[in-house]
Amino acid sequence: MKKIGLAIISSLLLVMYTYAQDQNKNVSTEKERTNYKENQGLLKNSDAGGGKGGGSILDRRLEVIRESGDFGPGKSSVYGLRSGVSGTPESGGTGWASGSIDGAVIGYNDYGNWYTAGVAGYNYHDYGNTAGVVGARYNGLYAGYLSYREEGSSGKYWSGYFTDDVRIDEQLKLTDLAGSGTRNLVVDADGYVGIETSAEQEIVLGMGEFLAVDLHDHPFEIGTGGAHYLSGNGTLAIPITFPAGTNIKKIEVLYRDVSSTDLNIKIRSHAYNDFGGTLVFADFSSSGSSSPFQNYTYSTPFTMTNERTYIVEVTAINGEWNSLTRIKSVRLTYE
Repeated sequence: MKKIGLAIISSLLLVMYTYAQDQNKNVSTEKERTNYKENQGLLKNSDAGGGKGGGSILDRRLEVIRESGDFGPGKSSVYGLRSGVSGTPESGGTGWASGSIDGAVIGYNDYGNWYTAGVAGYNYHDYGNTAGVVGARYNGLYAGYLSYREEGSSGKYWSGYFTDDVRIDEQLKLTDLAGSGTRNLVVDADGYVGIETSAEQEIVLGMGEFLAVDLHDHPFEIGTGGAHYLSGNGTLAIPITFPAGTNIKKIEVLYRDVSSTDLNIKIRSHAYNDFGGTLVFADFSSSGSSSPFQNYTYSTPFTMTNERTYIVEVTAINGEWNSLTRIKSVRLTYE
């Protein structure tokens, strides 16, 4: 009887020892058991001295480690599954707010203090095709990656990488392209958006666009050599019509003056309501030349507004218009 009793007691002790070992299989040392209790559930399933990713194991309330060599499709260190109800789309949450969403994994950061996050994902990006955080359809389509490195040994790094359409309901700010004034955006052959390095454009206003201001007094003619009155001292004018905000960089007037009569060229701005007066940007007079055509350039930039009208005027002075005094064209450089 004594031997039987001892055998029963030994069996009970073995069962109790085995149970204790099972309970502590992830907390194998006295120090770890103490940490487990003192940190309200801290579980360390590795014999490493510190926590993975930097810091101490004591910094985590829960740490789950999957060691090197344990890898493959479908594997995860932590997996959250929410099984929904097929055919009833309403069997979920009621909105995207923290208290309305029904999620498999939810991260919430109360108060939002400095450098805190509800969910944080990092990747060392030793190789391409890696991401910090991925959001996609179950089959990998319509994907959005946060902190992504492209495939290849020299794969480019992206803060955000999206494989399909992207919708932005509010403003998009490109701080790298910030600067003064309004600039034109261009897209290069690789799809990169940038600021046009030289947004200047040109337009030529031909002789057929000149208005004969004094046509009722003097006949007006447009020929191969340019526009001119047949006689008199009348004025030919051509309006400059661009949207408000256009920067006029340069105005070039091509004319002919091979006679004793000279041409006076003015660039004027008139207030649209007649109360703002007239501004004269340029006032130039030719002095005759043996060259077939001459060129006058006004290169002081100005910006057009919707408060004023702008015009180029050409008038004969020191004599009358004739076939040797003609206006050929006006070329505008603007942006």
